[in-house]
Amino acid sequence: MEKIEIKNLFVLPLLGLESIEDVKHQLINSNLFRIKISIPILISVHLLHVLIFTFELESYTGTILLWRKGIVMVHLIAFFYSLFIGIYLLLSITINYFSYKYIEFLAPVSVAFYLFFAIATTIIDKYVTTSITPYIIASIGLAFLILLRPYVSIIIYTIGYSCFSYFYFTGMEDPNLVLSIQINIVTIQSLCIIASIVFWKISISGFRQVKIINNQNEILGEKNKQLLQLSKEKDEFLAIASHDLKNPISTISGISDQLLEAKHLNENEMKYVQEIKETTRRMHQLIIDLLDVNKLEMNVLQANREFTNLIGLCTTVVNNFAVLAKQKNQSINLNFSQDKVFILTDSYMLIEILENLVSNALKFSPPSSSVELKVSLIENSVEISVIDSGPGLEVEDQSQLFHKFKRLTPTPTGGEHSTGLGLFICKKLIVLLGGTIDYKRIQPKGSIFSLRFPYDPTLTLKNENDLNISEIEWDEFLDSLNVLIIEDDLLMNRILVHLLQKIGLNCESAISGEEAIQKAQKTNFNIVFTDLNMPNMGGYEVSEKIQRLYKHKIYLVLNSSDHIDSKDLEKYSIFAFLDKPVNEFKIRQILNKIFIDKGWFKK
Repeated sequence: MEKIEIKNLFVLPLLGLESIEDVKHQLINSNLFRIKISIPILISVHLLHVLIFTFELESYTGTILLWRKGIVMVHLIAFFYSLFIGIYLLLSITINYFSYKYIEFLAPVSVAFYLFFAIATTIIDKYVTTSITPYIIASIGLAFLILLRPYVSIIIYTIGYSCFSYFYFTGMEDPNLVLSIQINIVTIQSLCIIASIVFWKISISGFRQVKIINNQNEILGEKNKQLLQLSKEKDEFLAIASHDLKNPISTISGISDQLLEAKHLNENEMKYVQEIKETTRRMHQLIIDLLDVNKLEMNVLQANREFTNLIGLCTTVVNNFAVLAKQKNQSINLNFSQDKVFILTDSYMLIEILENLVSNALKFSPPSSSVELKVSLIENSVEISVIDSGPGLEVEDQSQLFHKFKRLTPTPTGGEHSTGLGLFICKKLIVLLGGTIDYKRIQPKGSIFSLRFPYDPTLTLKNENDLNISEIEWDEFLDSLNVLIIEDDLLMNRILVHLLQKIGLNCESAISGEEAIQKAQKTNFNIVFTDLNMPNMGGYEVSEKIQRLYKHKIYLVLNSSDHIDSKDLEKYSIFAFLDKPVNEFKIRQILNKIFIDKGWFKK
């Protein structure tokens, strides 16, 4: 049978506790602050009494002399006891000599000591006055010092009262005075006992609440760990899904591009291929949107800023939507006043923003209409506007712009699908790039989405060598270049080979990092296109190994479906990043940068 302590039979039902030990240490710590303040005060009070009552002591005689000597004696004892407690606490702080066991013992001992000190003082005072003030003050003061065991206060008060009654009332002849003092003492001590227990229980209740909160925090912490693990698994799943889905989508898109170039397809076959091309574009955009929303909400998407020519970037966007616009007999016009407008931005993020806006413009504009992409310089900023001929948005719809999963009143004119994520992503990305986005309705029909970024005209002067593709004559340089393609997806491998050969480059291909190393040992390559995610040896690892093989400069291009951090590109000396799905225009942009870096251009 489990041993039950008597103290727990008394205290626990009274306080509603499960165990005194649960709060003992917390209670000691909470009392230390009051003790540290009270000890210096007690030392000062006792010392002051000793000094006052010993002043000119030799001038007193008889009862007064005995009374003063008695007061000095009890205050000296109290002074040295308080000094001892003070030194112990000081040492416990300075040399970390602290023991809960000693404090637990000293607490009730100190309470008893000061109560009996007050009793002794009051009894000595009886010889010159009937005041019981020291006893009452001590009783009240001690009631607000929380004892480690509340029942100890009752025992101390009871023993103290018995001693006080025996010594104080002995010799008193006036029964009315005795009764009056006894009533006062019993009343005060009863109130003090009640106050002591109530104060204790309030404190314990607070500790119990803290314990409950701590337990709940531990449970919440564990749940948070589980949620973080689930979130991590979700992110890993999305990453795998994005790679595994984007690669076949990129492959289908590349094959569609090749079929669209074919001469033998009839009108219906060409239409089917265009529909395949558009379907893969929508699938690719949906994956990009879902991944971006996930990254934006987790605050892990960062802008990799570089000097970018907005005119070339807008040209890329227009070319990317040529097929889609043709399906609805629409046109996209690029309007700009200067050939070169450089800003510091993340080109991939900005392309994604513009593609979302242009896609919406084509989607909600009627067939045979036009969409305008306009670049304007306005004071110290550059504005990129996407202007359409759609129905525009009512005031109610405008208040819902840039919200997640919000589908607005206008419907696509060609039955196109909308996820409700595009404008939400645009707004978030614009904030990351340090720009603004605004909407304006055109009367009677039409909409303008305007992006605005800070513009420094000196950037254009500093980057004059960054030319447009049309300004470079490549033919005389192509034969001097050898290109290696590393891609584990066979169809994507063939598409890259086809695109590079179409441009006029000599290229070889490998389907693994190991095969690429073997070929690099036999042939001096100038440019290497490598996939990022490959089994056994990834893009970063194969890039490092190939760089160590050559003394001459090699241009490494990383192919990936994911947005790559510029810090990783710098770390592994990657020259450029080729975003999937690939096409001839994107490859020409990469080659353009390489030729400019080598100084191969003619105006």
